[in-house]
Amino acid sequence: MIISIENVKTVLTIGGKDLLTYPDLLKEFRTYLSVKVPGSFFASKHLKYHWDGIKYFLTKRGAMATGFLPVLLKLIEEDYPELEVTINDLRQDLPQFKPEFVSTIGSREIGEQYSHQKDIIEACNHYIKFRDESIYFPRGVVAAATNAGKTAVMAGIYLNLMTTERMLIIIHRKTIYQELVTYFESIFPEVGQINDKNYSIKPITIGMIQTMYRSIDSPNFMKDLASFTILAVDEAHHAGSDMYVKIISACQAGLRVFLSGSIFESDDIVANMTIVGLSGPTLKTVSKRYLMDKGISTPVKVFVHLCNTIMYRTGKRYNEFTYDECVDTLVHKSTERVSIMNRIIDNRVDAGPILIAVEQTEHGLYLQQALIGHNKRVELIHSKDREIVPKIEAFRDGEMDVLISTGVLKEGVNLPLIATLIIASGGRSTAYIKQWCGRAERKHESKTEVEVHDFYDIGRYVQQHSRARIKIYTDELFPIEYDFNIKDVKHLRPVIIEA
Repeated sequence: MIISIENVKTVLTIGGKDLLTYPDLLKEFRTYLSVKVPGSFFASKHLKYHWDGIKYFLTKRGAMATGFLPVLLKLIEEDYPELEVTINDLRQDLPQFKPEFVSTIGSREIGEQYSHQKDIIEACNHYIKFRDESIYFPRGVVAAATNAGKTAVMAGIYLNLMTTERMLIIIHRKTIYQELVTYFESIFPEVGQINDKNYSIKPITIGMIQTMYRSIDSPNFMKDLASFTILAVDEAHHAGSDMYVKIISACQAGLRVFLSGSIFESDDIVANMTIVGLSGPTLKTVSKRYLMDKGISTPVKVFVHLCNTIMYRTGKRYNEFTYDECVDTLVHKSTERVSIMNRIIDNRVDAGPILIAVEQTEHGLYLQQALIGHNKRVELIHSKDREIVPKIEAFRDGEMDVLISTGVLKEGVNLPLIATLIIASGGRSTAYIKQWCGRAERKHESKTEVEVHDFYDIGRYVQQHSRARIKIYTDELFPIEYDFNIKDVKHLRPVIIEA
């Protein structure tokens, strides 16, 4: 078998002697590099043709994304010892790392406290060991929690390369985009930009994914995209979406680093596998607990409050309430939850700004109206808010008591004064919880600890979600304090009253 490696795609050529020893080799490889698509059983009912519900990441002609190469080689080494393999490396313009590490990034040195940044940069100088070969493979995923210094790492990678390269950094939010531009302009003489107002290509270029996607039919843009030798994807848990896939697949960069604090924590297994193919193996992990123990992040303490919201029967039995009805009643419009939030705000407002995380704008509007009237400034921001920038600045500067936010703030934005975070949205998403906690973990001299407040909701569906969130906090090694005995609430039912 011949494995032909290119920067984006790798092709397997199987035949002759391979098939004598392993007659179903390609089929077996395809099965290994595949996943069952969730919900495919129901989707197939609406298709005119039969679909087995499997997503294959190796085509029938033997082509796959190059990021899967370490996975395939490990499989061959363990399960196909008699298979003869020839590696045909066709990759071009692979950046090489300097033999001596460059620890100076702008005006600062990577010291002992931030030694993990050096470890990440050096981990990018990665090789795959296969039988008697060592294959240079400078690409993969960095799972680094908030405050690990992902921006400094990206700059450090560039500074540690032997020759001048062209580096593209991809991001998806304007707030994070501007912070990236400001940081890189403080270190490098020229920084290119690709957004709805600017198009300039420099040795280091920062691009908004939405703008690049809209430019995908432009020959000049596609030529520029193919010229980058380094690709860095910030907040890379989004990289499995179609928009990212099309842009990243068109970029020929051989050095690829995907950075995120919550990568592979989505329930979308197809998207997670897609990210692996576009990037490569996990190169380095930096946990929240590590950063707290090093004094880089503010320690988190979680408080969980029991909330048994009254439900009104309206002619239904308890087990007849739908998922949406339970979430709407027991989470989004729970007066009992609002009462607990008011108590938290009264107790914590003097400690510093309070951030309340919601998922839906309607939920945020409900909370804003319910929480106003306590001589506190309570504001709401969402994706369509025209005043979003001044509100964020006011909150960042400590001029606002309480800010309710949808997902527009859960990634990347630096809000160091946050002393209290209230997770009002419910749900069970690990990525969602970790991203919001990341906003509160920023260090500031005004705080030595940050309080995260969540709810143990009683009721169908939401009770299971509450237990899932508690497990997330437990897995992150956060100390948890309950205002109830958790052993006594496992079998509680909500209070139901006739309407």
